[in-house]
Amino acid sequence: MFKIGDFSRLSQVTVKALRYYDDIGLFKPAYIDAWNGYRYYSADQMSDLNRIITLRNLGFSLEQVALMKEMPIRQIKEMMVKRKVQIKKQLEREQEKLLMIETRLEILEREDVIMANYDVVIKQIQSQKVIGKRSIIPNYSSIHELFAAVCDPLMTCRVNYAGPPIAIYYDGEYKERDVDVEIAVPVLTEKEQLAGFIVKELPGIEQAACLIHRGSFENLHYAYSALMKWVDDHGYQIAGPDREVYVVNPDECASPDDYVTELQLPIIKLNK
Repeated sequence: MFKIGDFSRLSQVTVKALRYYDDIGLFKPAYIDAWNGYRYYSADQMSDLNRIITLRNLGFSLEQVALMKEMPIRQIKEMMVKRKVQIKKQLEREQEKLLMIETRLEILEREDVIMANYDVVIKQIQSQKVIGKRSIIPNYSSIHELFAAVCDPLMTCRVNYAGPPIAIYYDGEYKERDVDVEIAVPVLTEKEQLAGFIVKELPGIEQAACLIHRGSFENLHYAYSALMKWVDDHGYQIAGPDREVYVVNPDECASPDDYVTELQLPIIKLNK
């Protein structure tokens, strides 16, 4: 017989755990001295305790371990198979998280390089004659439909363009749906109407923080991040809807890597 302290040391299970297992009826001492209440364990009990520890390490609860002590081998195998499936699913989820972390680390490494490639300048944007259409579109990716609604009719008539097309975003926040946006196409004309559209004057911008983004629209968020950081670092605030000028757009090149977009953000200096 071994005193509880000796049995704890040899089995590498704490005295506290052994007492708790006794209290819940999971693993009882071989003998308890009626005079002083000391617990004693036999060497034969070591294998039973090891089985409990193994099942706990496999993720089974103490309640499940207690049930398994009374189960036939067939049921124990069934529980083991279920636990195997659970662990496999957990590993798959953790693997997905690991891949996401690795991807994010790669993005963060690229961000430092990408952000450093943006140069912000302050420009005055002149007013210009445009034809266009302002609409509430389902989401940002639906903007191509608004472009088609404006540009397709222009293909049926001779139009002298005065510059690349522009998108003007009027919402003061990011919108998951119902985005307020206007498509404006600069034109050279003295007419009041063209291809069924009213020719209007697009107001200029007294001060605009501008930068050039080269590449896919999917990476425009890098450009916006760089622009917003510059505005904040230099003591300005936004003074109107931002514009995207599609200097080289999808109609002019085959690869998104060749797109060129200028961001124009109206700004005013903060009062110190």
